Amino acid sequence: MHKINRFLLGVERMIMMAFARTFLEFNVRFEQPLPGGAKIFAPNHPTTTDPFLMSLVTQEPLIILVNKRILKLPLVGKLIEKAGTIPVDKEGGEGDIIIAQTANLLSTGIPVAIFPEGRLSPDVTSLARMHTGVTRIALKSDCPIVPVGIYLHQHSIKRHYFHKQYRLDESRWILHGKYYITVGEPLYFKGDVNDRAMVQQYTQRLSEEIQRLMLISEARANQKSIAWNPIIPLFARSMNR
Repeated sequence: MHKINRFLLGVERMIMMAFARTFLEFNVRFEQPLPGGAKIFAPNHPTTTDPFLMSLVTQEPLIILVNKRILKLPLVGKLIEKAGTIPVDKEGGEGDIIIAQTANLLSTGIPVAIFPEGRLSPDVTSLARMHTGVTRIALKSDCPIVPVGIYLHQHSIKRHYFHKQYRLDESRWILHGKYYITVGEPLYFKGDVNDRAMVQQYTQRLSEEIQRLMLISEARANQKSIAWNPIIPLFARSMNR
């Protein structure tokens, strides 16, 4: 069974919560309550920060499949490696092994997050061509896919290149500004994982759902109205009597 460190996953989540509350206008909306237990979160991937912020979508321990080169980054990379993750080598040709490892992890009841594009999105409003790995894992594990749409303003992205140190072609980070997430209804796919036409059809449906949720997140981030909770809730309630 894939080893995870629940304590370090909790530490990672607390660090990212502090970061999100301090520097971001961070907002998550659910179209319906999440199912408990094993599930596959499938978000778009506008920034390199996404794997870290995805830990805030659920209170459950969440294992995230990430480019193995991300794990070489100082501090944050080492933290998520020690907490538990499945590193993905984009050039390694180990797709079937990764699918088997992920399905095995899901069989223990642990949710995972996978970026189905397999790379950073072209920009904040579009998706790259999606790989079929997420669909194949869902069919193999009989777990639902939870589509996720992320939106942030393009001007909030800071680009950095790690060619020499980490061989990352490009990394994009959000250090401030809006970061809106919309979590969709679970998708339940059934069928033969070896049926390529069916797998492609399911993957297309997932792509359409992620794009729909991205548009919802964008609309929410760009809305003009402002809402906040009262600083003194008891006083606010007494005023409304």
